[in-house]
Amino acid sequence: MIATTNYTAQRPEELSFSRNDKIKILKRESHLLWYAEHVQTGTRGYVSPTRVHINAKETYPQVHKSAMSSTDAHSISDIPRLDNSSRRSA
Repeated sequence: MIATTNYTAQRPEELSFSRNDKIKILKRESHLLWYAEHVQTGTRGYVSPTRVHINAKETYPQVHKSAMSSTDAHSISDIPRLDNSSRRSA
């Protein structure tokens, strides 16, 4: 996860972080409170899920078209068709 805001802990059990810091969620205590680890510092504490978001670029890396060869490209016609001849008719 990536921090969306700066946050200074108000209690010892909370985690302080800055915007764009990487935060690893360790346990989702509830929909309002998650236990997490600050990736860069290793400190742990509670964070509000409204202050972090999933980093889609790391979770789902994109493949650039220039990196794909012509053999990597597929079309719908490459998908094998199912043989429906054995299907029972109602």
